[in-house]
Amino acid sequence: RGRWFTVATVVVLQVLWTNLHTLFLFGPVLAWCFVFGDGLQRLIVRVRANDAAPRPALINVFLLVAAVGAGGACWVNPYFHDGAMYAFQMYRETRGEHATNQFIGEMRSPLGIPLGDWTWDLVAAAALAVIAVVIACLTRRRFDVVRTGILLLGLILFAQLQRNAPLLA
Repeated sequence: RGRWFTVATVVVLQVLWTNLHTLFLFGPVLAWCFVFGDGLQRLIVRVRANDAAPRPALINVFLLVAAVGAGGACWVNPYFHDGAMYAFQMYRETRGEHATNQFIGEMRSPLGIPLGDWTWDLVAAAALAVIAVVIACLTRRRFDVVRTGILLLGLILFAQLQRNAPLLA
């Protein structure tokens, strides 16, 4: 019963996030990271287990329902499909020679900015990224597939847009 309440809470929070911030797409992305990461972790446990040990199911139903619900919640906004697709439109506009990429500073890649021109928040995010990687290496036995995937996702997003520095941090 408590798990279903948690799933419902995830969906309600995603509806709020969708209607309050343009980076709402990260809710479903993170949810699906947990579904696939947990499934991969379960597969690893299955492969390593001996024949006498009980084998876990490959899919956690609660995580799957939460991910589908978080994805569906993106359509609960005043613009319906157009609102749900807004994140993809913004992504396209931050590529290449589009005006959004050229004139809005936070839409530029930090890797394209000279280190001397980095603002304090970029330096802080990069420092926290280094600390996170060091912690991951030091605690690698407890650092599972999901955490590894989310850390890599944060690093990739930071490399693409200045705007993603807080997500990495």
